[in-house]
Amino acid sequence: MKTINKHRLREFTRHIILEKKKHAEKEEESRELEGPKLFIKREFPDYHSRPPVQIIERKPAMPGKTEEIFELGKLTKFIIDKMIDSIECPGPNNPIKIKKESYTFQTDIILKEDEIMNIINIFSKESKMPISPIFKAEARGFSIMAIISSTGSRFLITRKK
Repeated sequence: MKTINKHRLREFTRHIILEKKKHAEKEEESRELEGPKLFIKREFPDYHSRPPVQIIERKPAMPGKTEEIFELGKLTKFIIDKMIDSIECPGPNNPIKIKKESYTFQTDIILKEDEIMNIINIFSKESKMPISPIFKAEARGFSIMAIISSTGSRFLITRKK
């Protein structure tokens, strides 16, 4: 009985080896037909550090046409960041709050009353809506809701999706 088992074991091993060779040959043929593949290898010094940031130059969507930036003074960098959903100014001399992917962050940026009114004026000009004590407008993919008062104006800018 041991000889039968040895014979079966040899046949089984031989069968596995032949199948692996066939599979390797087929894989090599398909690689030759596909052409060379490019593999990008990223090296990380350790698992606790972040990979280096690659700066990619933004190109316009259509050739010859440049993308205009919605200039809002200190808030322009938040307008450019597509991940930021909303920008809230609770009033003059209060820090700006941003909402990014359902998380709210408080920034170090503080606006004065004239800067707040400047942002509201920009939205008013872009949307061609007159300024009122409760101001709502849409411009360039953003909407603003503002309350203008003598004690201090405040606003909420949201990105339209």
